[in-house]
Amino acid sequence: MIPTAIMTVKKDVFYYRVSTMQQSLEMQMSASERFRKELAPSEYVVLTELGYSANKLSIDKRPVLQELMDMIKANQIRTIYLYDRSRLARNFYEYMMILSLLYQYNVELVFTTTESSYQTFSEDLMIEGLYAIIADEEGRNISRRIEDFHSLTPNKKYGYLVDKASKGYQYGKNPMLREDIHTLFDEVKSINSHQAFLIFLNKATRLTRKPALHILQMIQDSFYAAHSKRGEIYTVLEYVEPYISLEEHKQIQLQLSSIINVVLREVNDSHLDNFHPPYCGECENQMEFKAAKAQKESYYICSKSNHERISVKAYNEQILTIAMKILTHLNIHELEKKVLQELVNKKDELRFQQDSLYQQNRKMQYEVVELTDKTEISVHAETLEEIQRQLFTLEKQLIEYELYEKHIHHIVDLYHVPEFKKRKDLIGLTHFFIGNVFLDKEVLDIEIFYSSYLDMDKLVKELYRY
Repeated sequence: MIPTAIMTVKKDVFYYRVSTMQQSLEMQMSASERFRKELAPSEYVVLTELGYSANKLSIDKRPVLQELMDMIKANQIRTIYLYDRSRLARNFYEYMMILSLLYQYNVELVFTTTESSYQTFSEDLMIEGLYAIIADEEGRNISRRIEDFHSLTPNKKYGYLVDKASKGYQYGKNPMLREDIHTLFDEVKSINSHQAFLIFLNKATRLTRKPALHILQMIQDSFYAAHSKRGEIYTVLEYVEPYISLEEHKQIQLQLSSIINVVLREVNDSHLDNFHPPYCGECENQMEFKAAKAQKESYYICSKSNHERISVKAYNEQILTIAMKILTHLNIHELEKKVLQELVNKKDELRFQQDSLYQQNRKMQYEVVELTDKTEISVHAETLEEIQRQLFTLEKQLIEYELYEKHIHHIVDLYHVPEFKKRKDLIGLTHFFIGNVFLDKEVLDIEIFYSSYLDMDKLVKELYRY
């Protein structure tokens, strides 16, 4: 018998990535829509990397990219559609490593960006490598130039009046703020301890009505000495009226650098506590997070007539305890089995709808060619647009289900984390278990997810005891 080769049916991949969960995929999805609508759902897969930064994480710490590379190695991919080169990697060497795989397995890249000047994928490794170097360097240079320009000629600067009408920018002291800012710099020169600096910071926030972080940045900003700084080199800014001399600025940095760094960490860390903000039980608006200032702790407050107020530390302690108890009482095996199966069924249903719409879309495209009546052509065109809108909506729903599926796997992983690590790992992940939290007269009214997989009576009793 003559052995027959096993043929692998290759698919196209639409690859999307955003660096943070807050960013939207809509631009990337819209750009790729013209390619997706030419394919049936069975002809492609969608890989979505949510909340992974190509700048901060190496390839081995990006699981979706790893999945893509595994598919390439298994000879399962024909073409990868992605917005631009930066979606794969921002690091030149990592991009070249991925390129070597693409060439080895004869995979094509198609960039969906609508920018006409963007260079298409080259089959020549040297040319594609050159494009990657140019894109990498241009990205860094543009970012650096924009940052430099804004730091040297800001549109507005606290303590200054900006004159844009004369030749070039001119920055003169604001007579309404001049005395306060001179007082601020005079007082900061005499500080020599962490305690004294906290007292100064508290006074300065009241004097200027600026947050503590802004005061810290002012103290470190050489602009107020009419200089810019790059590395260790200072350059005079002739168009800026100084509040202090360059020597005074350097002396302040030398004297307070260690104290300022400690306080900066304290101020920044307080913002990390805002991981599950509550709502006011009276007006149902989300409560405002007020970050810790010198010698004071952070708190949540309702902006409408001060209906409610609670310490962030006390509130977070309750939320983490509740999330811990929910995780402990979850029927994790039932959750994993039923919810994941339900997601598979829902995705299959969406793909079936997609396939039906694609067939309808192609049929109408053939029909419209034969039409001569303008009214009929217009009706067909409107119907085609509506089908494409529906397809786009279905694609978004599929991505949402895939994200939900990742959440379930994350919960299962978290369930098996050792007890002493669970609480720490829960920070920032409480939204997996808890929905909106309403504060009403010091009582928390909490929306709990996955209640059908919990012994709610037992959980409520434990929470009341707590």
